[in-house]
Amino acid sequence: MKLIYCATPKRIFHKSNEIINKVLSTGNAPFFPFFSFPINIFEDGPIGREKTINFCLKSIEICDELWFFGLSEGTILELNHAKNIGKKIRFIDLFDNEWELNKKQIEELKSVIVK
Repeated sequence: MKLIYCATPKRIFHKSNEIINKVLSTGNAPFFPFFSFPINIFEDGPIGREKTINFCLKSIEICDELWFFGLSEGTILELNHAKNIGKKIRFIDLFDNEWELNKKQIEELKSVIVK
């Protein structure tokens, strides 16, 4: 069993349970940052975005892999950090309705990240 960091844009937070179930269905354990760092307390609260992003990047270090569920400024930072520290990365296009809209940018990221 691996611990999987779920890099997820805030706009698909409403699909949290589906994303978590996807990871569980593979026999792995999800690390879902929005549950570990609730939005109203962390990113949108007194902790703030910058510190929250730093907490998320630190959390990637304890995970075995990063699974990328959609494109956002934050998930790009997470993706780059995972790449820089040598984590295995998977791209999962099942949950983000904007995946097709961002397909060109995602494909560019894939070509740089996945070799």
